[in-house]
Amino acid sequence: MKKVINSVLFVCNLNSVRSVIAEGLLKNHLYTAIHVESAGVKKGEIDNFAIEVMSEINIDISDHQHQLIRDIINKDFDIVITLSPEAQHLSKELTRYNSWEIEYWPCYDVSNVHGSREQILSSYREVREQINKLIIKKFISK
Repeated sequence: MKKVINSVLFVCNLNSVRSVIAEGLLKNHLYTAIHVESAGVKKGEIDNFAIEVMSEINIDISDHQHQLIRDIINKDFDIVITLSPEAQHLSKELTRYNSWEIEYWPCYDVSNVHGSREQILSSYREVREQINKLIIKKFISK
């Protein structure tokens, strides 16, 4: 029997691109059916390219409020999905304090992409689509 998932936390390094995109996508797919949050390992700010590629598909993440995973270790989530090796490591370490089930979705870090504006946006779109496919596989197609 498959476990019912009522709450999800997405974690990446800075809670500025991958985890925010994942949060926005899952909320868009499931609306209020489950509780969805995102967090970072370190302090970061929302990335303007992430805002732009999400707005292309009519999802507004511009008002995202950054949070650190260490600040929410007392919250209960059915599953924590990590999107970077650093997030995976810290999340596993934090399971000493909670009963989180952790799943790793390795996603390309676009924060180091250089080139023209269009090349950068193209990389962000690829990550958005990669995460969207993983979300559909995990939460939508049953």
